[in-house]
Amino acid sequence: MSTTELKYNLVKLIESINDNRTLQALYTLLSKKVETEIDFCDQLSDEEKKGIEEGLAQIERGETIPHEEVMAEIKLRTS
Repeated sequence: MSTTELKYNLVKLIESINDNRTLQALYTLLSKKVETEIDFCDQLSDEEKKGIEEGLAQIERGETIPHEEVMAEIKLRTS
């Protein structure tokens, strides 16, 4: 996704939020200046990177479970 598309999607998402607490939290998060540019990927272990890469490969292969199914299973486990 390009930077322009990402910005557009963020604006649309923020516009859809009606909860003031959520908006305030987003404002606080987005208004803080990052003192140093740290790429969080550099802080991941090789095992964590491997896990992420495998997860992305699973998505590419269509090996996913819809959110609704996961939530239904969790609901069954907790009832």
